[in-house]
Amino acid sequence: KLFYTAFNLELRVRKNHILRKVKRHIDFDFIYNEVKDTY
Repeated sequence: KLFYTAFNLELRVRKNHILRKVKRHIDFDFIYNEVKDTY
């Protein structure tokens, strides 16, 4: 199998991980528009 699709990152990252806290406070969606021409 080329890709392992059963992997769920939400289940692998601890609930109290610092990046979860960052995600709650900062909206990074603007990045998609910034890089859309590069892929």
